[in-house]
Amino acid sequence: RRGECAARDLHTQRHDGRRRARGVGDGGRGAGLRAEDGGRLRRARAAQPQGQREPNPQRQLVGARAQIHGRRQYVLKDKLSPFAAYQFRIAAYNELGMGEYSEASPQYNTLPGPPKKAPSNLRGGGGRTGDLTIIWDRLPRQDHNAPGIYYRVYYRRIGIDPERDFQQKTLKSLGNLGLYVVRIQRKYFYTQYEVKVQVFNDMCEEPACNGPISQPQIIYSAEDLPQVAPTQVGARPYNSTALNITWIPIPDVREKIRGELIGHRIKYWRQDLNEITESQYLLSRSTAPNALIIGLQPNAYYWVRVMAYNSAGPGPESERFLERTFKLRPQKPPTAVQV
Repeated sequence: RRGECAARDLHTQRHDGRRRARGVGDGGRGAGLRAEDGGRLRRARAAQPQGQREPNPQRQLVGARAQIHGRRQYVLKDKLSPFAAYQFRIAAYNELGMGEYSEASPQYNTLPGPPKKAPSNLRGGGGRTGDLTIIWDRLPRQDHNAPGIYYRVYYRRIGIDPERDFQQKTLKSLGNLGLYVVRIQRKYFYTQYEVKVQVFNDMCEEPACNGPISQPQIIYSAEDLPQVAPTQVGARPYNSTALNITWIPIPDVREKIRGELIGHRIKYWRQDLNEITESQYLLSRSTAPNALIIGLQPNAYYWVRVMAYNSAGPGPESERFLERTFKLRPQKPPTAVQV
């Protein structure tokens, strides 16, 4: 009986050993299958085309680099001008520096768009009496952004009889110009106006689009001729060939000067000559009430007149005044001197 029990125990141990051996072998085969499946998955992912990978959110940012089918791309946003032609060259770089640039690409054109820059350097003034001259810098070609560039000017009087609203003039038929003259009433000579200029093109038409407009500027309308003459004109000999002329200037008021006083014009002629045909002029670009006439003949009488002038021209002549230059000093020394 003892022998039978020992035989059964030995048979059970052998059976359990074979079961454990089979379990270990199955586990090894399972691990091998998992490793083989993992290798196949990695190889499949590596063989997957790069363009079919799941998108990376960071690559959607403006200017981020992305790889599509082995090529690189770069997004230039808000860097180029509309309605312009561009060529591109690419260079690679690493931690050691930048390489050489590639050959230039073919030429590509951007689409047209509305203008983005307003006219600049707005100014004016000058011209004939009754002119309001408005001048600005024309928009450069690279800022047109589309064909059909044109302007609109706005103006309103703010000096005498000020206006509340702007008047406007659209210059569509004149194209890309930088000057326009508005005709106004002559009584508004040398009057302040507030002006501004707006730009349009074929991609920016009213009422759907309002083009950029410049900052308002204050300019003056054209001047008129002075209406009064200097008074109390006088002359004194300076030497044998010069006369010192003095006068009382005209009042510095708009109705008399009708502009900005630039200087005075002195008219003079010798007494024995004709005023109309033989007169000469001295232009003094000074507002001081005096001037010096040089190059005259010694011991000779001269008539003088004075007039004020501005950018429109000279005003009326003053009353004439007569004065004689000093006699000339002796030109030769005495001879046959005896002591």
